[in-house]
Amino acid sequence: MNAHSFRTLLQIEHHVLAGPARRRFVVPGVLPAGVCFLYGASGTGKTGVAVRTAMAVAAGIQWAGRSTAKGSVLYIAGEDFDGVQERLVAAMKALGLAASDVPLGLVEPSAGGLVAPAFEATTLNEADALAATTGQRVSLLVIDTLGACFGDESQDDARPASNVTGKIDRISRRLGCPVLALHHTGKSTSSGMRGSQVFFDRADAVLKAWRHGSSTFIEVEKLKNGPGGARFAFDISAEEIETSAGPISVQVVKDLRSIAPAEAGAEPDFATPTRRKDHDHAFDILKAISVSATVSLLTWKNACFNEWSDRSDTAKRTAFSHAKKRLISAGQISIKRDFVSVIVSEKSAEIPLTKHASQSGLSAKVSGPAPIGGGPTLTTEPLSSMGEKVEVPRKTQRPARTGTGG
Repeated sequence: MNAHSFRTLLQIEHHVLAGPARRRFVVPGVLPAGVCFLYGASGTGKTGVAVRTAMAVAAGIQWAGRSTAKGSVLYIAGEDFDGVQERLVAAMKALGLAASDVPLGLVEPSAGGLVAPAFEATTLNEADALAATTGQRVSLLVIDTLGACFGDESQDDARPASNVTGKIDRISRRLGCPVLALHHTGKSTSSGMRGSQVFFDRADAVLKAWRHGSSTFIEVEKLKNGPGGARFAFDISAEEIETSAGPISVQVVKDLRSIAPAEAGAEPDFATPTRRKDHDHAFDILKAISVSATVSLLTWKNACFNEWSDRSDTAKRTAFSHAKKRLISAGQISIKRDFVSVIVSEKSAEIPLTKHASQSGLSAKVSGPAPIGGGPTLTTEPLSSMGEKVEVPRKTQRPARTGTGG
């Protein structure tokens, strides 16, 4: 038995030219077999895109007009596990697929997260079990999100970041597929991603997502073994699915398409969230997740804490408390009981929350400037599918907003 582990050039030549074909891309020019990141701010549709990508690969259908390498998909959901399940079903139905034809497995991260010693072996065992169950090799592994699955060490520290990217790389090489980790924007680095520069440096592909006006975009910011710069646009709309408790509306990504670079409009300044004051950042988060100008206080708090995952729990609580006080003092939000509303002003018009849509018979009032010749004519119309009633002046009525998801 040979004690050495090196390969001679003759052996390398035989392996490269006559050995098993290596899968280089699962989505050509977008997702190579390797360490991949999709990052963006809250509300840019990262999870929606990941779910849509998982469906395309598992079903073997096109991704923005590009072919996919069909195979099983293992989706690791570190946050909103129930919500991801609903998104998967809604996306499947929106694409006209049957569950029996989509080899996909959903799992929570193993104990201790990515930094734990057992993560690599546990994940490979799950992937092997999924391949054995479906009869198809794994073609994509999704981690949603890196922050939620990371574990108890700091993402800013190069040592755990190198440890995690090393594990992801080994998993990718063992499975011969992309490992796509969803991530958030963060400190002002060349990549715009939160945490250590190691994540960007060791990535085989980095995709960034952003919103410009009412449109949402993706760009291949980095592609290690090919030209980057490809851009895509997509729409986010509601898909209704029937459950045992009745119909629910779930947001899905639709019309994912390739575009010319000029169509994406201005690129975002990814350093902005950490340069801004906490109250400005918290206010933007609230606007992104609120529906009909209203959201539960706990939902807003959790979204802010998720965005500030690089801080200690004490620092998060302090920043959130100060942000609430500052925004209330500035007249930008109103908090009643367990709900918070964005105050929308137009020549002194505002929407202060009085009651929440989920509570039968409750309403929110809108006051506005009186038109010439008399007071405003008020109408009562539903503002959301939950049955909320709002009195709105005809001249200041605005369509209900729908959050875009993460």
